Amino acid sequence: MGIDLKGFRAARARFSADLQRDVKHIVVGSAVELRDNFARAHPVDTGRSAASWNASARRLNAFKQPETYYGPGPERISAGKIDVDSWRLGDAVHVSNGQEYIWALETGHSKQAPSGFVRIGLDSYAQGVLHAHRTSSPSR
Repeated sequence: MGIDLKGFRAARARFSADLQRDVKHIVVGSAVELRDNFARAHPVDTGRSAASWNASARRLNAFKQPETYYGPGPERISAGKIDVDSWRLGDAVHVSNGQEYIWALETGHSKQAPSGFVRIGLDSYAQGVLHAHRTSSPSR
């Protein structure tokens, strides 16, 4: 008398596929959310650097808006590139900005954001994740 594992294997395969889909949704969604948050918090003169935030899977995307770009309004948030559909479990996800002066802006060379904005945005995001975890976790 043997145990029929056919049903178990099918359930395990469904569980694995669901888990990978859910993890991808969280990881990719987090990268896009960070990218959008950086663009919103970014100090703006011409909007070129703010519109150069990218989210990409597997390899760094150094896209930057051309010098002729001018868009300090809400459209700058969607102006960068998003290339995360190819992400698979184990891949890196990058949030990047290809403008040469991005480090200067982050280290206080803008009167609009003298304390930077990426580190502040990362800290704020991390606090939000911790808060969500604490409020959704079962009582111990």
